[in-house]
Amino acid sequence: MPLIFIPSYSGSTSSDPYRDKVPFLLYAEGPDGSKSLYNSGTSGDVPFTFTGNTKISTANFKFGGSSIETSNGYIWCDPVESGTVLDSGDFTIEAWVYPRSHGNKAIIARWENQSYIVSVYNGELGVSWAPYSTSVGLMVGGAVPLNTWTHIAVTRKGNTWRQFVNGVMTKTTEFARNATARSSVRTTIGSYSISSGGNSGPWDGFIDELRVTKGVCRYEGNFVPPTGSFE
Repeated sequence: MPLIFIPSYSGSTSSDPYRDKVPFLLYAEGPDGSKSLYNSGTSGDVPFTFTGNTKISTANFKFGGSSIETSNGYIWCDPVESGTVLDSGDFTIEAWVYPRSHGNKAIIARWENQSYIVSVYNGELGVSWAPYSTSVGLMVGGAVPLNTWTHIAVTRKGNTWRQFVNGVMTKTTEFARNATARSSVRTTIGSYSISSGGNSGPWDGFIDELRVTKGVCRYEGNFVPPTGSFE
């Protein structure tokens, strides 16, 4: 088996001023066909379960040497262990994505009509939110083209929500209500679940450099997307 470089958080060497606010960071590095992920965020390594044809692929990637590839499956993990509970407070979700088809395509979610979905909806970046089990389509806007790598970001600061495509703010809205998801609601990558174990909005393509920052809105205006792997 080839050696795998696993980036980790040392707590002191990163130039990112918010590095200690990053519980969830997936570089998606590994051998082709692998069904294993390592969380390089402050939450440390957590168990990931791969379903369907989801795998690590060296066929296409933004940085490093591999990415997550899927077209009929997803990855799930425990939201508390992974630090992806985002029911209230400021946060930033971002990733590099490479869609091969459009429709309703989830990037990362914690759903069952109880928390959030970040998706590409009919070719545009979208965010859904579910306070008190009532689904709200918060924002849709900003074209995410097929067959190319695109940086996407979603932020919340107080009651202000923003989304960005390649560093350009494409939508903003005000929404105050928090979510109240059950602790059993999984975090999924590459789909969202309407009920436990469900597979709706399956992603078709690649996902790389997926990062969640809690307690910090990194972007309030246009910015230059990263030119290398997250630190």
